[in-house]
Amino acid sequence: MAQAARQTQAAIEQEGLPARHAAKAVRNRPWQQAWDSSARDEIEDEGGWLMTFGDLMSLLLVMFVFIVAFSSFEPERYALNAAPQPAEDTGQPAAPVTPVPVETPPEQPPEPQPLPELDPAFQALGNDVQVKVQQGQINLQIPDSILFAAGTANLTEAGLPLLDRIAEALKGNRYGISIEGHTDSVPIRNLRFPSNWELSGARAAIVLRYFIARGVVPERMRAIGYADTRPVVPNDTTESRARNRRVALVLHVNPDQESTRPNTP
Repeated sequence: MAQAARQTQAAIEQEGLPARHAAKAVRNRPWQQAWDSSARDEIEDEGGWLMTFGDLMSLLLVMFVFIVAFSSFEPERYALNAAPQPAEDTGQPAAPVTPVPVETPPEQPPEPQPLPELDPAFQALGNDVQVKVQQGQINLQIPDSILFAAGTANLTEAGLPLLDRIAEALKGNRYGISIEGHTDSVPIRNLRFPSNWELSGARAAIVLRYFIARGVVPERMRAIGYADTRPVVPNDTTESRARNRRVALVLHVNPDQESTRPNTP
């Protein structure tokens, strides 16, 4: 480059050009124009890469801010921060917080179900049968002295007409029927009935079989022997033990309790 400048200076001196014309002539030389252009490009390049570098650093900074923000997200922490902060300690005792009672509506008791209507056929059974209407059922209590001899499970002739009337009344409704045999607390022991369990169960089964023979649908009935486990009165007197020896017919009025199969074969 220095040699080119010396050559230019020598050419100017030989031609004898003025200084301003010499400078113009120098600028019009092709190699001088190329040098000026490369110098300007270098200056522009120096400013351009700084702007690109600054943009890159800005993008990296924004990206790292987002990474840090999302990696430290804790819902529990934000929930605690959202809760009301306690008041600053001013040296005064804090006012007591009075809990606000929450009024709950009182539970409504279930509506009592109406008592079942007593069929006139059961009312006509007479004084030999004790009829009791309860919630969801009708209970018929028959003393064992009417149906059975003492210590046996054979039906008496005197008790058959009563069972016939009861069978006709049962065929006129759809109630489920539990036939229960009950005894007193006096133990029994013989070849046929080793205990009161066998005696009470046999009496309930005999009554059930008699009703089946009179046309009551078997699927509506079941026979249960309770022995002396469900006395109506204490077994402390002869009269009390006689009341406890009985056959009970429990008619289940509520269809959810027992089967209500209609009385048709």
